[in-house]
Amino acid sequence: MKVLMISINKSRAFRPVLPVGMAIMAAQARAHGHTVTCLDLCFEAEDERAVQQSIAGVRPDVIGISIRNIDSQNFLEPTFYLPLALQVVRWCRAACPNAPVLLGGAGFSQSPAEIMAYTQADYGIAGLGEESMPRLLHRLENRLPIDDVPGLLYWRAGGSIRAIGPDYRIDLSQSAPPSRLDYDPRYFGLGTQADGEQTRCVESVQTKKGCALDCIFCGNFNVEGRAINLRPVTEVVDKIEAICARSEGFEYADGVFNLPLFHALEICREMRRRNLHAPWSCQLNPSAVTSELVDLLAQTGCQHVEFGTDSGSDSVLRRLKKNFTRTQVISAHQLVASRGIDIMHCVFIGAPGETRQSVHETLDLMEQLVPNDASQGYRVYWSLGLRILESSELHRIAVAEGLLDRQDTLGVPRFYLAPQVARDRQLLDEIEERVCAHPNWYLWWGLPNISLHERIEQARLQERKVAQLYDTALMLPVREAGSRHRERTYG
Repeated sequence: MKVLMISINKSRAFRPVLPVGMAIMAAQARAHGHTVTCLDLCFEAEDERAVQQSIAGVRPDVIGISIRNIDSQNFLEPTFYLPLALQVVRWCRAACPNAPVLLGGAGFSQSPAEIMAYTQADYGIAGLGEESMPRLLHRLENRLPIDDVPGLLYWRAGGSIRAIGPDYRIDLSQSAPPSRLDYDPRYFGLGTQADGEQTRCVESVQTKKGCALDCIFCGNFNVEGRAINLRPVTEVVDKIEAICARSEGFEYADGVFNLPLFHALEICREMRRRNLHAPWSCQLNPSAVTSELVDLLAQTGCQHVEFGTDSGSDSVLRRLKKNFTRTQVISAHQLVASRGIDIMHCVFIGAPGETRQSVHETLDLMEQLVPNDASQGYRVYWSLGLRILESSELHRIAVAEGLLDRQDTLGVPRFYLAPQVARDRQLLDEIEERVCAHPNWYLWWGLPNISLHERIEQARLQERKVAQLYDTALMLPVREAGSRHRERTYG
């Protein structure tokens, strides 16, 4: 079959991100005998024209749309991406009405039934698509039943959506690696301004799928499952060796590189054994940072580490179900800093259980670890509030506290912000003052010209308006191929 795959992620915040998911699906489809063309809208100035031209050139039998993110996941800077997904589905239907449209991606997997209903796409695959997508293509090509494809969503007769549960037990050693040729070359030639320095997009290396942690706000389990599925060490380092041969850098795309610790150590040891050295970055969990690990990071070229610190208060860390403490954050920071590696801490304010005291503990800790000196290479990225995702414990907490109704849709940006923080004008003013005093701390670009309290009110109003438009769209009737009217139900 001829397959056209479209990545709709256009965000260039900080720097563009490679459409790894689309590239992996393209590689899998080719490995099963299909002809695949990729279109990335990230750099396109005229999206509709780009879609039309690609369809005209490919004449696809199936069109896949990759939805990496639903929104910016930033309460103070909300951007909703699904309207573009809706438009792309409509453009595809208009230009190639006989080609079924298939949705997938990490963003789609967070609220798959809602997004299917909103976009009116023909099919969707939630969770891992490495095995499900080629299976679906085979069934469609040979007109075979599709009702046992893991993770598949499709329309039943009568207009309801059937969602088959994903199967996260895949053999990563059998999955085809993404091809660099499926990435727009502009990713690697583009220079973007970040903290006064020129940076460029680098390739992503993924060492595993899944996460065994139980953080109350995370939706990664919707995408990759809760069991950890490790990629063979030699396969990981073979890819790194190919990158080093081009004298380029890379980043580990894992949500947490050093869990499990033994796997990260084995990868770094193999890099050292092969004498591989390149500039690279990763995300680390403070609970598993050892002297050996940071020595290996430095020896193999690691230049930047990001900690998902989340809070500087032990009480809030426990409420978030983090597997580390404030003391471990300090120890991990000091170990990494001692090797001359740049550090960024990602921190929330306004989590469940947050109080004025816990906010002060977090601010004080960041001032201790990341003082007002950008030249040291340390930064803090602050987030006010947490995105509420489907099936997360944070969703249940928000409902129990009366901040959301159980029936509220989650395909739109909805955020948890502890009421005791949102109502405390004095605390908000203090947060604003202390953040603005540090050029290497970032919360929102509009400070201090617009107060934090005022921005919260603006963001809440925008959140309600977007949700109302989205919910209204979900209530509209759907028209199937051939304009046969059907009623929409989902869930």
